[in-house]
Amino acid sequence: MIKLRSVYNCSKHPKVVAGEMTEDEVFAIFLKNYNDRGDGKIDKREWDDYYAAVSDAIDNDKHFDILMSQTWDI
Repeated sequence: MIKLRSVYNCSKHPKVVAGEMTEDEVFAIFLKNYNDRGDGKIDKREWDDYYAAVSDAIDNDKHFDILMSQTWDI
């Protein structure tokens, strides 16, 4: 299992760029979106549910692809 913190890129988050939050603070908020219990582990159902909601909120597939590639450094 991969620890999310090793692959999730918080450096491009607008609040990190603006100096309003640290990368660790952004990551903690990110985990709360999945109801994380503090162990950094997210199961497949939680992952799918979260990104289904994110996808619904984005206007087009190209923008979603850009978001995913920047967020996950892929």
